[in-house]
Amino acid sequence: MSAVGINVIHGAVFETDASPVAVDTEFEGFAKVYRRMLDSGVPAYQKLFVTIANAEEDDGHLLFHCAAGKDRTGIAAAFLLEL
Repeated sequence: MSAVGINVIHGAVFETDASPVAVDTEFEGFAKVYRRMLDSGVPAYQKLFVTIANAEEDDGHLLFHCAAGKDRTGIAAAFLLEL
């Protein structure tokens, strides 16, 4: 989808809304949430890295983010830094 010359690419890490806090259970920390991101998010992260690799073919500019910019984005940034 393009808007004002911006190419928007969606890459959902979760198939459905996966809030880390379940209503009927005690929150056990983000380790389980991050594990789910890594288990279910492979296609989304792959899509992100292919997009990054091809960004120079466009204009070389790229922004990636999620709703808060700390969890899904943080994992993606960690992968990029590790590369």
